[in-house]
Amino acid sequence: MTIFFRILADDDKSAILKAGAFDKNLHRFECDPHMFARIDGSPFIYWVGEKIIDLMANLPSFESEDRTTKCGLGTLDDFRFLRLAWETPQGGERWENFTKGGSRSPWVSDVHLKLNWASDGNELKRFVEKKVGSASRKIQAQDYYFKMGLTFPRRPLNCGWFSAIPSGVIFADNGPMVFAPASELLSWLAFFNASVPHFLMQLMMARGQEGSAATLTYEVGMVARCPVPTHVFPEILSDLAKKAWSAKLFDENVKETSPYFILPQCLLAAKLGKNERAKRDISGIEQQIDDIVFGLYSLTEEDRARVDRWARQKKNNQVLVPVDDTDDDDTGGALGSAADQLISWAVGVTFGRFDICLANGEHSLPKEPEPFDPLPQRSLGMRDPNDVVFFVGGIKQNQAPRIMVDDRELDVYGGIGDVAWRAIDDVRKHVDLPEFSGLTRNDVRSWIAKEFFPFHIKMYSKSRRRAPIYWQLTTPSARFSIWLYIHGFTIDTLFRVQKIVDDKTKIEQKALEQLRSEFGAQPTGAQRKAIEAQENFVGELQTMFDEVRRVASLWNPNLDDGAVINAAPLWRLFPQHKPWQKECKATWDELCKGDYDWSHLAMHLWPERVVPKCATDCSLAIAHGLEDVFWFEDDDGKWKPLDNPARPVDSIVAERTSPAVKAALKSILEAPDTTATVKRSRKAKTA
Repeated sequence: MTIFFRILADDDKSAILKAGAFDKNLHRFECDPHMFARIDGSPFIYWVGEKIIDLMANLPSFESEDRTTKCGLGTLDDFRFLRLAWETPQGGERWENFTKGGSRSPWVSDVHLKLNWASDGNELKRFVEKKVGSASRKIQAQDYYFKMGLTFPRRPLNCGWFSAIPSGVIFADNGPMVFAPASELLSWLAFFNASVPHFLMQLMMARGQEGSAATLTYEVGMVARCPVPTHVFPEILSDLAKKAWSAKLFDENVKETSPYFILPQCLLAAKLGKNERAKRDISGIEQQIDDIVFGLYSLTEEDRARVDRWARQKKNNQVLVPVDDTDDDDTGGALGSAADQLISWAVGVTFGRFDICLANGEHSLPKEPEPFDPLPQRSLGMRDPNDVVFFVGGIKQNQAPRIMVDDRELDVYGGIGDVAWRAIDDVRKHVDLPEFSGLTRNDVRSWIAKEFFPFHIKMYSKSRRRAPIYWQLTTPSARFSIWLYIHGFTIDTLFRVQKIVDDKTKIEQKALEQLRSEFGAQPTGAQRKAIEAQENFVGELQTMFDEVRRVASLWNPNLDDGAVINAAPLWRLFPQHKPWQKECKATWDELCKGDYDWSHLAMHLWPERVVPKCATDCSLAIAHGLEDVFWFEDDDGKWKPLDNPARPVDSIVAERTSPAVKAALKSILEAPDTTATVKRSRKAKTA
């Protein structure tokens, strides 16, 4: 036997050594070092006791039976091949649900990404081949795609964090998955969210329990080797897992970007009532699971105390560490205050996105799905697009508006703030919301005009990607805004915006002329300021009109490109949110340089540059439907370039070139940068 002292974390090491030289204490351990060799990797775990070492040496591993763990695919270009779910075309066939790992979402998975998997991932596979020589090097375990299972983050912060992945999802290399027979999955979900398995797995890691969240990783091999009990799991584990999943589902039911979203938290809580909300308490369920799993391992009270101390330490010391290999974005997906959530939902109602009838009682709340049911094609709280009419504040509308104006004079139903207020007011007649008793129409209008767009961008950002679906095109002073809903885009959208801005400019120009006439040739100082303010506003509107007119002739929205590429040509029209404007401007500059020639917009604007590239890059040819022109698939399934294209390059370029688009592009490229800060000279400052 060898005596070990565990004192690295203690300050007075000498005193502990003296005290433990002859008497046993919490810092002194006796262990036979030869025992470490019984465990794969020979971890230096002298302090855990013989019972736990015996468990690790003798119990079968998780992957010893009809169970396995797998890593999935890596795109090598997430910006090109991944989208946030809400920015993809509704019902778009090329986009499949995708889980990328890193998201700390225990029990219920936050599946918020989509992957371009058209034609069995043909474009992605050809892209990977060009990069690394073989698609299989990055596109792994394809036989397991779309199967139900469990996923886990590679960076363990504390015990737990395994979640259910429903059928119909592809998984990433950084979003590894656990697979087992369907009848066992719920039991394994409960098991892997108990503390003992995580305690054992971290013992097997290179640094054992001493590792931190920044250094420890859950590789698939670690989970595969996890020692598991040999006897059949009790059915109660499956029942508890279902209860825990159902309890955590409430967090997704109130998250506007989730496929499980129903209503904002304040509305859903009021609809469910106190008894139903009480069932959402998950702490008691997790404790029951821990008790059962401890029993399955037949641990002693001393061993259990050791594991409990470890679990408490992990939970007390956990730190969210930003890691490059995760998809998580800790700044995104913010819910905001109850009022923020309510108004955001009301804006969605005005655009026909969300179903107000779920809130006012005309429609029943949707039935809760099962943990491994396929994800809904649209969120549970969204309006059925087949409904021919919908209601906002008792007003019947035959079609959801695609454009809203922050100006009551120009919108038949009032400004966007007024319509959102009517939605809220309608719900307040059916649901008691005392916390909003002081909320007024002006509050809603003001918040939407000044605060909503930054909040919306933050809520609709995730995985290091911004994807707002409501766009605020505005003047620099924000005195006038036009709101667009990306799922209502058509090729004529900006022409309609142009007409609205023109109408508004004429109204304000007339108001300016009235001021000049009313104040006469010698206005007072206050009157001159009023005239100057109106002149500035008219100037802003004219500038906005000129910019919309420039972009309208070339803008051809295609949501397969993603939100930011579609917004890039409009970057001058986002002056009220500088980070978003900066990102759109940077994306536009990169488009101009040729960085995103896979996009529909690049082909639309620069076919003379993009088409020839399709002859040398098969993935680009597939992206633009030109693979049969430049490439062929041989008998071995390899894609090779044709010696002679099936059609002349010049003719393809000619048919995809529009003189009107080229003229508009030239105008945009030559337009001044209205966002640049004008530096004043010292002389001008002191004049």
